[in-house]
Amino acid sequence: IKSLAITAPFILHFFNYAITSSTFPVCWKSALVVPVPKCSSPEKASDLRPISILPALSKAFEHCLLDQMSLFVSTHGLFSEFQSGFRRKHSCESALVKITEDIRLGIEGNHCTFLVLLDLTNAFGSINHNLLLQKLSFFFNFSSSACNLLGSYLRGRSQAVVLQGVTSATLNLEAGVPQGSVLGPFLFSIFINDMPATLSYCQFHLYADDTQLYRRSLTDHESLVDSIEEINADLSSIHSWCVENGLLVNPTKSQGIIIYKSDIPTSSLPPLLLNGSPILFFNKVKSLGVMINSTLTWSDHVSKISAAVYGSMHTLRNLAYCTPFHVRLQLFKTLLLPHFNFCSILYIWSLDSKSLQRLRVCFNSCVRYVFRLKPRSHVSAHSDDLLGMDIITYLQVHAACFVFRAIHGNYPQYVRDLFQFVYSSRAHNLSVPVHSGRVMSSSIMVAGARAWNSLPVVIRGASSLGVFRRAVEHHYLAEQ
Repeated sequence: IKSLAITAPFILHFFNYAITSSTFPVCWKSALVVPVPKCSSPEKASDLRPISILPALSKAFEHCLLDQMSLFVSTHGLFSEFQSGFRRKHSCESALVKITEDIRLGIEGNHCTFLVLLDLTNAFGSINHNLLLQKLSFFFNFSSSACNLLGSYLRGRSQAVVLQGVTSATLNLEAGVPQGSVLGPFLFSIFINDMPATLSYCQFHLYADDTQLYRRSLTDHESLVDSIEEINADLSSIHSWCVENGLLVNPTKSQGIIIYKSDIPTSSLPPLLLNGSPILFFNKVKSLGVMINSTLTWSDHVSKISAAVYGSMHTLRNLAYCTPFHVRLQLFKTLLLPHFNFCSILYIWSLDSKSLQRLRVCFNSCVRYVFRLKPRSHVSAHSDDLLGMDIITYLQVHAACFVFRAIHGNYPQYVRDLFQFVYSSRAHNLSVPVHSGRVMSSSIMVAGARAWNSLPVVIRGASSLGVFRRAVEHHYLAEQ
């Protein structure tokens, strides 16, 4: 960085030459692969995710290419609306908001929802380079020079695995996009973008290699059976698409769940079938890192948060004696707080008193760690010092900020469409959808609109997210 003023012109010339000549440097195509566990106790190779360690300058160049490609694709609206992986303004949070709000609408109309989570085997490593380049040219209208540059980026790659200080022999790669690269996930999203065109019955959402199908159904037996037949027809279409495109869906790792306001027995229902193999039904599934159960309550996800926080604190507590306060505070904000923040908009307005208390107890353990308090000591004198407020109020502020960002266009259109202004109101209130059930009353559409409408008009008119957040914090604290 200190010598950037000197080196920048040379780097710029080098990058521009690579673009104009449609050539990706060979020395940037060799990767060291580090196996990262997908689960806490990996037992086989499929439990590991290969992450490619690439040259830093290569990643800088990839960022330049990604900026141009993303701008081109977004300007021309070439991505599927419900493709949320690695796109500006899109996230796991936005994808899950769309899915869960659709499920809530179904429950409000006395419909259950079949949700199917498909597992693609070695998806990133199976991409056919020639087919990807054809899609870039035909579906995304990339120029021949751009396709040639990306072809140079993809072809001629090699990798070696590093494990416990030992490096394997080098292997030449004939397919796939490198995990750990900047362009890899974006190119995969392009490759899979036309998959949903094969669907006839199901709604869908894509997030990189996470593919989710869902379909509403009436809850009588005949309707459930008919819906499963239609889902199976779409699963057959997806299987055919995968065969044509060189990908493989693993039915044993794929999952199905039926979500309704009460449990629906699945023992008498026909199976979900993918290429003749059954996809099993579960009472809870993990979707993009969030636990979703069959009644759309969030106790299972609160359990996941607690387990993750306590697991991280087990190590941190052992080191607390040798870390000063400011380090413990930073570790809390970096390693512990994100577990509470992640997709909290999904559940903060839906939790029962028991789950709220579990979150408070979990947060109190974090307070004791940061301030080095004894296990059973009271934390009330310190908890507000950590975030300026208790954890529930903090998450409610976080949720209000979600609504602010959605209204101001910082989320995809499918999130913005959840909120509609009452234009006849001088206060610019949000319309609260008509509803009757518990599930819908705690939805983002309803609870979010109510939270927004409860704020003073001067706060709602804040000029920026930072100004809005500070004003909401002061407002909520003043109401306590």
